[in-house]
Amino acid sequence: VNNEGVVMLQNKDNFLPLSIPDGEYKVVIVGAWQTNMYLGLYSANASNTTKQVNIQKGISDAIKAKNPNASFTYITSDSVSESNRAAIEAADLCVVVGGANNQYSAEDRDRNSIAMNNNQATMFNQVGQWNPNTVAVMEYCGPVETYTFAGNVKAILWSSFGGLRKGVGFGNILVGNVNPSGKLTATWFHSTSSLPDKLNYDLYPSGNTAGRTYMFYKGDAVDYPFGYGLSFTTYEYSNLKIDKTAYDANDTVKVSFDVKNTGSVAGKEITQLYIAQPNATAANRPIRRLEGFDKIELQPGEKKTVSMEVKIPDLAYYNEADDCYSVDTGAYQVQDRKSVV
Repeated sequence: VNNEGVVMLQNKDNFLPLSIPDGEYKVVIVGAWQTNMYLGLYSANASNTTKQVNIQKGISDAIKAKNPNASFTYITSDSVSESNRAAIEAADLCVVVGGANNQYSAEDRDRNSIAMNNNQATMFNQVGQWNPNTVAVMEYCGPVETYTFAGNVKAILWSSFGGLRKGVGFGNILVGNVNPSGKLTATWFHSTSSLPDKLNYDLYPSGNTAGRTYMFYKGDAVDYPFGYGLSFTTYEYSNLKIDKTAYDANDTVKVSFDVKNTGSVAGKEITQLYIAQPNATAANRPIRRLEGFDKIELQPGEKKTVSMEVKIPDLAYYNEADDCYSVDTGAYQVQDRKSVV
């Protein structure tokens, strides 16, 4: 679960997986969150901690398994100073870790922004400026601003709260034991300025507001769309087919398409199926909506056919005038995608 729950948001110059040489290899891990074992709201405290793996340990163990001679410096603060600069600049790798607990976000209160907690973006920026071989690791409840530091780091990994062995997935992906396959379950907007006021609960675009969620948002470009997530390999989609071209309201659409691993390493891909109504006459229809997904594993050069079904009744909307659910007549698009855009 840890391995497959991590989402790779950025990987400049294919920096990951790490190329770890034999011999001397200096690693600096920065950030107070690297040892934090917060498990998420409504989680219980573990009475037996012997098998816990925090992010610091998960990353350190994975690197030491590749190079037992690797040395580590741990800066367990969310701020760095000139006293840390020499160690950071001399490192072969810097990993900066950020996160937040329920003091940042909880069920009974909304966040006022998507800025990182405790001014962590400044820490990410500073370390990235001092060392070009910097990776950002984030464990947050949901979307945060990344544009504030993305230009100064090579790679960005994100996961929500990963449980008692949260460090395992981050470590395995850093060193290439696992090819990342996680996908985002929310849209990561550039900033809160892209969104309506938090007290405005209307999903649809109207007036000066751009709407909300991947289904309705029509504003400025987002940083990472719903369903997004990078891999160490590449995939090619082709040969989209549906079983027929006309359906009634009780039918099922049978869809198939091919996915090929066009890269050099094995990987898992979460294929996504969306339905759109580009010519809908009814108001407030989604741009597109997710109606199916499937995870497949492919070796380099391997191609598989993915099959999914969409039940037409699942596409119905509540008709207030007739007090029942009904399906819009007209044209529908079936889209196979790696993410919503």
